[in-house]
Amino acid sequence: MAITIEFNEEKNVIIGRITGVMNKQQLRQYTLEMNQFIHQKETRLILSDYREARFPLSMIDVFNLPDSHNLLLKTLGSNVHSYKRALVFDKKDFEMATFFENVAVNRGQKVKIFLEEEDALAWLASN
Repeated sequence: MAITIEFNEEKNVIIGRITGVMNKQQLRQYTLEMNQFIHQKETRLILSDYREARFPLSMIDVFNLPDSHNLLLKTLGSNVHSYKRALVFDKKDFEMATFFENVAVNRGQKVKIFLEEEDALAWLASN
């Protein structure tokens, strides 16, 4: 697994890209790295690109991700409910991603799934 994180100054968006197999421990590592970047750049707009990632997660794992993400961020002094997150997935993972989106939104998180980065950036820029 490889993580790259960059800041798009023009759009005030942090963009994280993941490649390779992504399990729960690696998602945790990504969250830790992203959280540091969020505090450095002082933005709440996040785009995560998972198109090159593979997810050997069960539906129960996916169901529990929004709550575990929220708890991890709370321990770091952050609040997932203050972020607006656009998640870009490959179409092969769209069903799993949509399930995650539904669970996260039902828990009060601002998150939306996309297949194209341009659409994700446009949504982040909107009110």
